Amino acid sequence: MLFRSPCLFVVPPGGKIVAVNNVAKVKMDEWLDILVRCAKKAGRPIQEIQVIKPDPDFPSWDEQHPLKVAVCTV
Repeated sequence: MLFRSPCLFVVPPGGKIVAVNNVAKVKMDEWLDILVRCAKKAGRPIQEIQVIKPDPDFPSWDEQHPLKVAVCTV
């Protein structure tokens, strides 16, 4: 699972990247850490992350939703 760095090079400073993950085994905190580390490694650190939670009509039996969406400002 990688944060594809090519998007980091085409988005201007202050721009936004929508990152999505739909793997149930990956926890939200772990995934966000990966996003931050990969962006920093690419020389384009994330300035802000807005997590978008699934709507109530997309339930998860254990509250660990497989669908994870983050809007990252770089």
